[in-house]
Order: sequence, then C-alpha cells, then structure tokens
Amino acid sequence: MLLKIIEWIRLNGASIIGIVQTAVKLLKEFITAIVNLLFPLFPDNGKFEKTVLAIRGWIEKIDGWLEKIKGWLLSFII
Repeated sequence: MLLKIIEWIRLNGASIIGIVQTAVKLLKEFITAIVNLLFPLFPDNGKFEKTVLAIRGWIEKIDGWLEKIKGWLLSFII
C-alpha cells in the first residue's frame, strides 16, 4: 500500500513538472515573439535583443533543471 502511494506521488509529481515545463516553454516562445515583433521598432544596437536572449537562456536552464527532476522522479517507478 505504501509503495503504491509513493509511486502515485512520483508519477503525479512528474506530470505536474511536465505541465510546468510546458508553461516555461510557452513563456520562452512568447519572449521570442516579442523580440521578433518589437525589435525592428526599437533599434538600440541590439541591447533589447541581448536582454531577451539572456532571459531565454535562463528559461532554458530552468527547463533543463525541471527535466532532470522529472527524470529523477520517473527513474524510481516501481
């Protein structure tokens, strides 16, 4: 019984992390759209684009961390 509860928590935790990953990827694509739409309107020698690309880099790191946690949770499935 206890093993089933632990497995249920791990599987649902992995599912929740997968949903969070989707939201993170959506945020990254939204930021990319902002760059593509607004960058031509604000010619500032690339500062705007560099800032957004740095933010995208952080989002990719967060996504990588979430993937590692999800993989860790799924590796313990009984």
